[in-house]
Amino acid sequence: MLRAALLLLLWLPLAGAGDTDEPTQESVPLGEPPPGLALFRWQWHEVEAPYLVALWILVASLAKIVFHLSRKVTSLVPESCLLILLGLVLGGIVLAVAKKAEYQLEPGTFFLFLLPPIVLDSGYFMPSRLFFDNLGAILTYAVVGTLWNAFTTGVALWGLQQAGFVGE
Repeated sequence: MLRAALLLLLWLPLAGAGDTDEPTQESVPLGEPPPGLALFRWQWHEVEAPYLVALWILVASLAKIVFHLSRKVTSLVPESCLLILLGLVLGGIVLAVAKKAEYQLEPGTFFLFLLPPIVLDSGYFMPSRLFFDNLGAILTYAVVGTLWNAFTTGVALWGLQQAGFVGE
């Protein structure tokens, strides 16, 4: 049964590939749509960002599985460092191969496609008992850390402006 279904799936696209008397793409004048019913269109610009993000997540997932299975390597270097190194290597290869930078990471792409898997992954694997036992310390560090970062960033920017590095 499985072979018959597989054979049918392989045969269906080839069934309509024979020569017909209908006009082909080459015989249609420029500017006119081809005749017939269009079942789908290839519009890469509309799906480029999700496909590229999915491809990178797939590569990272496969690499994480390989790193997890090789205990010898991960005993020397943490998996997160190996993933960062893999990202640097793949990014370097893409940069070396591409003649120009075709893809720029935009904030919308980051917030819609990259940030949710990171946040949901860390929240899913966090032990809830430890989280609720340490909620007071977590909130204290969050509030104090936010205030500290705002204060030091403000003072640093003010100092850079007074030194003449920022502003007019």
